[in-house]
Amino acid sequence: MYGEVTEWFKVTVLKTVVGQLTASSNLALSAKKCGPKKMKGLFSCLKLAHTDLPSWYSGGMALVKSKYAWWVHFLFTPHVVVYTLVFILFLIKALGTLDPDFGWHLQSGRYILEHGIPTHDIFTYTARDFPWIHHEWLADVLSASIYQVGGYWLLGFVFASLWTASVWLVSRKNPLPIVTLISTCVMLSFSGVRAMTWTVFFCAILYILLHRRGRAWWWIPLLMLFWANMHGGFVLGLAYIVWKSFKEHSFIIAGVMIASVLVTFITPYGPGMYLEVWRTLVDSDLHTNIQEWSSFALTIPAITVVGIWVGVRAMTVSPWWRAIVSFETLLLIASFSSIRSLPLFCLFALGWLSITFKKMKINRSAASKLLRPINGLISIVAVVFVLVMATGVYDALKGVKVDPESSQPQKIIQALRDRPCEGAVFNSYNIGGYFIWKLPNTPVYIDGRMPSWEYDGKKYMNIYKDVLTNSNVQKREFSVHNIKCVVMEERSDIIKCLQHDGWRHEITDRGYTLSRRGAV
Repeated sequence: MYGEVTEWFKVTVLKTVVGQLTASSNLALSAKKCGPKKMKGLFSCLKLAHTDLPSWYSGGMALVKSKYAWWVHFLFTPHVVVYTLVFILFLIKALGTLDPDFGWHLQSGRYILEHGIPTHDIFTYTARDFPWIHHEWLADVLSASIYQVGGYWLLGFVFASLWTASVWLVSRKNPLPIVTLISTCVMLSFSGVRAMTWTVFFCAILYILLHRRGRAWWWIPLLMLFWANMHGGFVLGLAYIVWKSFKEHSFIIAGVMIASVLVTFITPYGPGMYLEVWRTLVDSDLHTNIQEWSSFALTIPAITVVGIWVGVRAMTVSPWWRAIVSFETLLLIASFSSIRSLPLFCLFALGWLSITFKKMKINRSAASKLLRPINGLISIVAVVFVLVMATGVYDALKGVKVDPESSQPQKIIQALRDRPCEGAVFNSYNIGGYFIWKLPNTPVYIDGRMPSWEYDGKKYMNIYKDVLTNSNVQKREFSVHNIKCVVMEERSDIIKCLQHDGWRHEITDRGYTLSRRGAV
């Protein structure tokens, strides 16, 4: 490993530096002519003689000589460099952004530690009697415990480590690690301190276990037991086990699958976990109401990963229909329905590519000999890869801030602390989680848990949208719940209507406005 890093550093760094000296022709500083007393005349110290080059320069040129082109070293960047960069990127994203749902996850973890697992909603005044099936209860307990020890910084470090470990598990033997970096650039947009991190991490572990033989398989039910209590994505793990059992025609995997299904009922809610997952999966409104559930966005890094995966499958798998039939194909189709599935596709595709590249015995020497006739074209491809990764990193990190809370309406929070609302607060869906965190004694109207929740045959999310667009529904809801404060986006129609109806705009912060009924 050390030798690989040294060679990579020689070619990509030292060669660039020393090469700049070469570009200055044969200019050299003559030690005989340029003694301390003769330095007054700078140009007299320069001698156009290659033989007068300092010894360190000649040694430097010898040091960076390599039998491979620069793009070979780029495509085969050492693993230690790749995974260091992967961790740094995930860490920046985790520490520099705040997921909208982070607040309610943290508060639910605290609540469970103090009072136990809730059986109904505890954060809103609109759904107090709703039977809340909290499929992420254990993940929230862990997050709250970590936060109590080291705050958001420690949480960011832990979650960045989980994302990095997930990538490493499936691609640690990948002989072409540049593909790992490109896949990471796609997954980066979905990373951070988020509950779905656990599904990504457990998917990576499951992938490794199912690609081993023997006793490793019997660890899978234990994995599924934890997974079912950490995140609703455990159904994806069950689907992959079913897929492998059919593909391998293995009765042992079928037995593991049955055991895995049975242990997923060992949760505080029993089969209720499946009810919550089903309610989410069949909710078509999610694809229009929630950005992360929207259709696949064709970003350049995502197209690149899909293109590499499709190209390699087309070249290595035959007949053609077998190249199409794969679990990654199912995840890709799911990504077109919901972009939320894209990082999972990247993870499984990266695992398959790593195994395939290893079987193909790809290495520096083979790649250099095979591609030497098209050296110029490959150099262009390498540059394109750099631009693709730069695009992915920019898109994922453009919202990063030194203080992740700086994008939240902190002044409005302080105003409500200094002068609590005399009635209920109607809040924007986007800041419900943050309000639950910062104003734990003030119930909210709606938050990120509720897009699929129904009351009396109508979804809470749809009632919320009606309040924003229908004045009659607004007046009814405000009257029923005694709403006297509103915190919404400053350019929203409801803020303009409230001002027309005599509400006073007290403060605007970070794109949100606090309005109170009556005089301030």
